[in-house]
Amino acid sequence: MTAGSPDLLDIAAGVVSRARDGEGVEAYVARSRSTKIRAYEGQVESLSSAESLGVGVRVVVDGRQGFAYAGSLEPAAVAEALDAARDNAEFASPDPWLVLAGPDDVAPAELHVFDPAVDTTPTEHKVQMALELEAALRRSDSRITGIESADYFDAIGEAALASTTGIAVESRATRAGLSTFALATDTAGAQVGFGWSVGRGPGALDIEAAAAAVPDDWAVGENTAADVLAVARCMLDGELAYRERRFDAAFSALRDGVAREEALDYDEPPGWMQPVRHALGALLMGAERPAEAEAAYRADLERHPNNGWSLLGLSNALAAQGKDRSAIELELESAFRRSDVRPRSSCYCEPG
Repeated sequence: MTAGSPDLLDIAAGVVSRARDGEGVEAYVARSRSTKIRAYEGQVESLSSAESLGVGVRVVVDGRQGFAYAGSLEPAAVAEALDAARDNAEFASPDPWLVLAGPDDVAPAELHVFDPAVDTTPTEHKVQMALELEAALRRSDSRITGIESADYFDAIGEAALASTTGIAVESRATRAGLSTFALATDTAGAQVGFGWSVGRGPGALDIEAAAAAVPDDWAVGENTAADVLAVARCMLDGELAYRERRFDAAFSALRDGVAREEALDYDEPPGWMQPVRHALGALLMGAERPAEAEAAYRADLERHPNNGWSLLGLSNALAAQGKDRSAIELELESAFRRSDVRPRSSCYCEPG
């Protein structure tokens, strides 16, 4: 990605070159980096950049295979991954049909999915795009009264694969985008909307297009897209606030989400598939507020009778309060009698 970065195909080929007699070796090497910038009231609210890299090795010998992974491209770490894959293969069950794939002699499609500008564009320019996006959104419509987010984001990734069967390929791709989320109000009420522009690099992005809100006539089934997205935003805001330990803000957002969900027009399937109360109850339990969680689950069971998620949550809430849950347990067993897995909570959003 940058000058001096190791060539991924060379690393993969280097692993394969150390294969022993009778041993099949396959190495996958990958590296990626992403950037996200958020503007708020003419300033940079946040700027983050993250990088990940690693190598995965598969060894096949005598019908047994072993895998290992290293989150580093340092030579010592790569060599250790190969040794670990060999060790793991010794404990695998043999499979006489297990072999590594070989080249298929089919020419790969020519895809134009890489824009070097993602890597070469200065961060200052990307920051300016986020700031200009927010400014464009504010001037796009006098009814806009609030901007939740005005973001620039991009990512660049590359990978290589080599094997003892003769495969030696590499690929790389980029993406970039602008996204907004805003609130508009007038005498008829309030509405939220998203806007976005995406491409392979910064030069493909259209700030004015991203500043445009979701059109009024966009729909999700029998509901407007804006109304459904408003439920999603409440859930997102609530779960993020919960993880920041801003519990009052979290539960206020989730209860707002409940109200918005219940205001959606009836549809099959529902415009919003996951009942918000499943998340609300689970996070109330996580915050040690079982009485409030019990109320949330009972309300959800009135709306969605006999659903296993709220029965499970209600059972947990009753137990946390020392209340009898024997009747609920019978319904709960019936709800999950054909399930392969019984979750521990009504929502996997609950930390634990």
